[in-house]
Amino acid sequence: MASTSAQTNMIDKLRSLFLLLDPSVSSLSEAETEERNELMKRLEYFEICCKKQADYYRLRHQQGTKYNFSTILSRFLQLIRECVLSHQWPEALNLIQSLCYEVTGVDCAIWKVGLACLFQDCEKNGRLVEQFVKQVCVLRSLTVVEVLLDYLLFILTQAQTADAMQLIKDLKENTQYANNLKNKKRMMAHTLFFAYQGLACYAEWKLAIFKVSQDNDDVRMNLGKNTDTAKAVAESALEYLSTVKDVPGVWDIFITRLVEIHEYYGKVETARSILVSYRERNPGNPNAHRYLYEFESRSGGDEFVLLQCLQDIIHLDPCNPLCLTLYHLKEKNDPGAVALLFDYIDYTHCSQNEQVWQVLADKLNNANSNNLEDVLKLCWETRRDWWPNVVFKDLDLDVSATGVCQPGTLLWNKRIVRDVLLHLGNCWLLSGYTDCMLMLLFEG
Repeated sequence: MASTSAQTNMIDKLRSLFLLLDPSVSSLSEAETEERNELMKRLEYFEICCKKQADYYRLRHQQGTKYNFSTILSRFLQLIRECVLSHQWPEALNLIQSLCYEVTGVDCAIWKVGLACLFQDCEKNGRLVEQFVKQVCVLRSLTVVEVLLDYLLFILTQAQTADAMQLIKDLKENTQYANNLKNKKRMMAHTLFFAYQGLACYAEWKLAIFKVSQDNDDVRMNLGKNTDTAKAVAESALEYLSTVKDVPGVWDIFITRLVEIHEYYGKVETARSILVSYRERNPGNPNAHRYLYEFESRSGGDEFVLLQCLQDIIHLDPCNPLCLTLYHLKEKNDPGAVALLFDYIDYTHCSQNEQVWQVLADKLNNANSNNLEDVLKLCWETRRDWWPNVVFKDLDLDVSATGVCQPGTLLWNKRIVRDVLLHLGNCWLLSGYTDCMLMLLFEG
């Protein structure tokens, strides 16, 4: 009897399940509809898991060897990456929950993506982030210091300076973290911890100098006290931030703060030497060149250094807005500088920059007198096949009907450039009569 009753209950459950899954059944209560949606969502993720398992068995069959889940882990992580890049946070969280059942080699993904999901609503998830930090510290391949560094950054982004300093104090007092530096990864994490400590001190210093700037001349005692406080905090920040200045790596966030403090207290040469050294160690980092350029611009540095920095920036980042600055520095002595403007316009998000088109049109309007024809031929040769359909496509509109193509406008300058490029070798067109010719064209 008991067996028959159990079978009957099972059949009833299956019947209810099939009714929920039947798309033709529309007379469901609100609770049943919600249950159906939840069930369909679970089935979708079950289908994903089945596909992954199918890949696993297919690979094992093809290779004739045993595979474990790590064989297809990279594909699973790729799916998570797509969810994160497209900001599909609920889906990413569901995938992470599935991944937690197989923790070998995926601890970092669980931590990073899980934290990113919680960061989407920092105010609401503050306590949840704290709980997540405590639980994730037990994962095998994660360094506790790494986890706490990310948590420290989270606290700093919330402007909770006091909490950040307390976390730093707790970590410094806990010898378990300080002494466990047996490998390179842990040592680097420990170095980063000191750098982040400097970042927290920097935030405290900014608040201190703000108070100094708000002090009234009548309260000289408070002014002196706040100045001393700011100076003491600045010294702590410099000490901690300096731990990374000679370490290979990209330390933009720390180097800029270090330089700012030195510059504030008039140590210009010290700040310059830090930026020069950082640039030499990071030749492939556009920011390393930009920081030195901006510093030299502020302090009235050597023009040769400014030029070198700009050239390195544009070499690495051709669509940087500083391209126009570099062009103006080089145009007098180098006819080939006009190629910088072409490279800049090649990028879609730069192709509507009115200032660049104005400069290029003015230059090309007197191309013959500037001996630019050979340079223009080289620039146009690589663009002849695609610029007309991409960069000049808006010129195919009936501009005479719209009335927007007036001298000095974007379309006006574009048409000047286009007609010069399409008629390279025509001396009349390259000798300063372009504006007159265009006026006749538009009036006609």
